Amino acid sequence: MKNDQEKWINDVLGSMQGSTRAQPNPELFSKIENQLSLSEERIIPMYRLRIAAAAAVVLLILNGFTVQYYLKQSNSPAEEVIVGQSLLSNYTLYEE
Repeated sequence: MKNDQEKWINDVLGSMQGSTRAQPNPELFSKIENQLSLSEERIIPMYRLRIAAAAAVVLLILNGFTVQYYLKQSNSPAEEVIVGQSLLSNYTLYEE
C-alpha cells in the first residue's frame, strides 16, 4: 500500500516534466492599460467635504453640551436625596 502511494506521488510529480511555464496573452497588458485609462477618477467636490466637516463639528459641540448638562445634573443635591432614600442600604436581601 505504501508502495502504491509512493508510485502515485512520483507519477504526479513526474507529470510536470517537460511542461512549459504559462504565458499570458501578449495583448493582455495593453487591454488592462486601456481599461485603466478609460476609467474616470471620482472626485469629491470641496463643498461636500465642508458640509461633512461642519456637521461633524456641530455633533461634537452638541455632545459636549450634553455631557456638560449631564455632569451638572449628577452633582445636584436632588440626586443625593434620592440616593439617601434607597431601598437597600447594605445590600442584604434577607436577614437571618
